[in-house]
Amino acid sequence: MRIAPFVAAALLLLSAAHADEQASYVWPTGTVPGPAGSNSLGSLTANYYNPALRALASCSAGATAPANGPSSAPLPYQCWMDTSASPIIHLRYWDGSQWPVLATLDASSHAWTISMASPVRSVTGATDTIQDGDRAGLIDVKSASAVAQILPQAGAGGAFASGWHVAVRNAGTADVTITPTSSTIDSAASLVLRPGQWVAIRSDGSNYISTLLQQPANANLWALAGLSTAADKCAYWTGAGAAALMDCKSWVRSVIGAADAAAGRAAFGLAIGTDVQAYNTNLAALAGLTGAAGQLAYFSGPAALSLADTTSYGRSVLNTADAAALRALAGSVIGTNVQGWDADLDCYAALSGTGIVRRTGSGTCSNGTAVSNSELATMANNTVKGNVSGSSAAPSDLTRSQLTALINPMVGDSGSGGTAGLCPAPGPGDYAAGKYCDAGGFWSVPAGSGGGGGLSDTDRRNMLLDRIYQSKLFGAPRRVVNSWATGFKAATDADRGINAGASSNVDTSAAATSGYVKPSQTAPSQISQGTGTNIGMLTVNGGLAAAFDGNISQPTASSAVLPSAGPGPSYIGKNYSAAPQKIAQAKTWGSNDTGYMGGGLTSTLNLRAKNGSAPSSSSDGTLLGSVGPITDVDNANPQTISSNNSATAWDYVWIETVWSGSAQSVMAEVQFFNPGTINGMTLVTASQTTDANVSNARVLLEFDNSGAPALNTDLTAEITCDGGTNWTSATLSAFTAYGQSGRTVAETADTTCTSGTSFAARIKTLNAKNVPIYGVSATVH
Repeated sequence: MRIAPFVAAALLLLSAAHADEQASYVWPTGTVPGPAGSNSLGSLTANYYNPALRALASCSAGATAPANGPSSAPLPYQCWMDTSASPIIHLRYWDGSQWPVLATLDASSHAWTISMASPVRSVTGATDTIQDGDRAGLIDVKSASAVAQILPQAGAGGAFASGWHVAVRNAGTADVTITPTSSTIDSAASLVLRPGQWVAIRSDGSNYISTLLQQPANANLWALAGLSTAADKCAYWTGAGAAALMDCKSWVRSVIGAADAAAGRAAFGLAIGTDVQAYNTNLAALAGLTGAAGQLAYFSGPAALSLADTTSYGRSVLNTADAAALRALAGSVIGTNVQGWDADLDCYAALSGTGIVRRTGSGTCSNGTAVSNSELATMANNTVKGNVSGSSAAPSDLTRSQLTALINPMVGDSGSGGTAGLCPAPGPGDYAAGKYCDAGGFWSVPAGSGGGGGLSDTDRRNMLLDRIYQSKLFGAPRRVVNSWATGFKAATDADRGINAGASSNVDTSAAATSGYVKPSQTAPSQISQGTGTNIGMLTVNGGLAAAFDGNISQPTASSAVLPSAGPGPSYIGKNYSAAPQKIAQAKTWGSNDTGYMGGGLTSTLNLRAKNGSAPSSSSDGTLLGSVGPITDVDNANPQTISSNNSATAWDYVWIETVWSGSAQSVMAEVQFFNPGTINGMTLVTASQTTDANVSNARVLLEFDNSGAPALNTDLTAEITCDGGTNWTSATLSAFTAYGQSGRTVAETADTTCTSGTSFAARIKTLNAKNVPIYGVSATVH
């Protein structure tokens, strides 16, 4: 770079002679550079201005220093753009003996770096301690081996105070480790400079902070520096000194960062033993087979497999659970198809010849001859020979008592036939009562007594049921000779025939209107609105969710609404199939401005439920209860629908709205409730007095069997004939499941009770069973 020649020439024409003609110039004392005192303008120009301008005019650029001054030497203060390390260009000035660098230009990045004006200290040894006097200077480390530099504590003794700084350059070929004493550098214990790196270190008075000034010139680093990075990107080389970015997701990085092959397989989802099978020669042999239907693989040698044909029966043999199942499959069940092993049978099988087999000991036997009738010709008349001694002995003539004791008692018919035998001995008074041994193996009163009135069981039971229904009609129990019945349809316990003081947990809320009592239970509990998923047809405005958001007061605009007007019906409800729910009741609210549909129309709300598949229509389910018809009003008009089946857990539960005319059905809120806890009920009937002692009784019940109570376990009956001093359990048997409205009727056998003149029945429900009782009859004799 040169100054325009005409400027330089004009300045150089100023000769000393011309300058001498000018007035003298006084140089201020102490000003540098220049001589103090008075000087002529010619001297000033010749000795200072002209050399400086000549130096500027002679500035040049190149890989070698210029030598264009007198005697081919540089001019004082001549400048030189040193391009020997291009693209790094150094701006140098001649100081009379050297070319020191004033600044450095990076021609690639167009960035200037001003050279430090402070002293430069070179380090060539393996250790070095940075001094406070190195402030604002450059420490140039030049070593072929690692160098350890100690940096004293920041602020110690006033040295290395806040603002103190120094530059360190690693001009060697090994690492330089800078370690502060009792301080940190960048919050770390030490800093490592790689060969070619520069760093500026600054003290904050307590610790040190570094700034990396320069990386070594390297094509790879330039390539990386030129990339525009982004999240989930990785750099890769496209050639020498050339790089690009590719997608690099977190999963890929986890694969690259796997610690070993096992971790890499896990990242790929190929963990041996978890995702894939470890290689095995037996498995390889199995994979090499080409199987066909009905074939089975078997080992034909080490790591060698072959195929064999099998039948369905043969495969079922392999699938048997145990030896017993295998014998059953083979038709060889011990005791059914084949005889179990027995030592005596082995003995019998070994015999040959004919005759009576005689067992002579454990597992020993022999052939004998039969005793003929002629050999018993001297046997006394009306005798039975036998042995009732309890051990082996010669036969003897048995007495009548011994003979009857030897014969099994008769087992009565309980519905599938009995066993032949002797009737039991009659009890005291059985003869006087005219009892007989019946087919049940009991001494019973013949028809015409014992409460039967000479009727068949069916006629007798129907008569008792008629008395129960008469009780419902008249609103009070029916009493006849030695028989009593109640249907509970009355307003008071006295008219219901209930001994309230002896009874407990009896719910009579439906007695007066529906004629039944049932076990009491705690209040129903609301099923959380978040349970299950919403179903139904009311999908506009607030949609299905609005009916299950807990807000019972909403306008039509925010409620669940049928998309278009029509004649109905519609439905909305819940899918509980993930956790089926028992339903005790449901509550509904219409909108607070149009009710359930507006326009003064009437509607009926039905509570329905279903198990299995989802409802295909509003009526595709069991009707649990209903309210209506409801004449619509312009308010929420809340309704409660009681369920007639709280024992069944349902997959789907919904409210069906049925109406006539054209309207859009509306529902602001729907709530479903689980039944409360069912208490065990004890129901004691009012005591009834007889004219004479009675010692036998029967109890007949009519009840709702929808809860499927187990007789004599969930539902029991007891009788008393002595005013409740003694209670006797009586076994219930159901004789029809098709009573009034499909109810079940059960009755006890004629049961002996402690003799007395006051009878009653006690009915109990157990095991949290809900059993509505519609009628009770008690008959004694």
